[in-house]
Amino acid sequence: MNLIECREKIDDLKRLKILYNTIYFDKKSSFYKCPNIYTLSKKTEQEIARIEEMIYLREYDDSLLYLEYWYMMKNCIKCKKAMCVDELSADCFKCKKERKMSEELHLSSTGSKRLNGGKPEVSQLDPRFIMDLADLITKSAQKYGKYNYALGQEYHTPYDSCMRHLMKFMAGEDIDSESGLSHLLHAAANIMILYTSVLKNNKDLDTRNKWW
Repeated sequence: MNLIECREKIDDLKRLKILYNTIYFDKKSSFYKCPNIYTLSKKTEQEIARIEEMIYLREYDDSLLYLEYWYMMKNCIKCKKAMCVDELSADCFKCKKERKMSEELHLSSTGSKRLNGGKPEVSQLDPRFIMDLADLITKSAQKYGKYNYALGQEYHTPYDSCMRHLMKFMAGEDIDSESGLSHLLHAAANIMILYTSVLKNNKDLDTRNKWW
């Protein structure tokens, strides 16, 4: 079956299922609560699920793929060919793929090409902040051990520490007396610890107030 036939089959089966259910639950019907009717209804439901899965996995006959969008035939705005278009754009499948590639393509001043579209732009991070944060983490490792924070902590622990450093900063104190580094770096480090703890998805670590 092609896609159109699959959808028509599903519509027919759904109507048949409604009919079975109507007969099965109709007290005036001679088939009221009839096990055979119930079985037919279940088999119909299973067949609907099978065809829907076949559509989802695109296991139908796609030799007539254009039938999927027979109602949207028009000329591609780019190549001007009379082709089917998808429901979200006005260009054909081939041109859409080429357009997506061009959007992701990065062309350097030398003409070198890289497909970097949609990837994180690490260059936007402030290197001074990253280096100072790494300095603080290194000092913390000397005190608590490497990757101590990666073990995870109850959410309230890094939260409390973060807020203490932010409060001291807002009170006019810029530098932490113990580390000699900015209170803002300490706050950022605690946010990282909290984020790492959340990523562990450990419910025992979730100590957020459930009353709020």
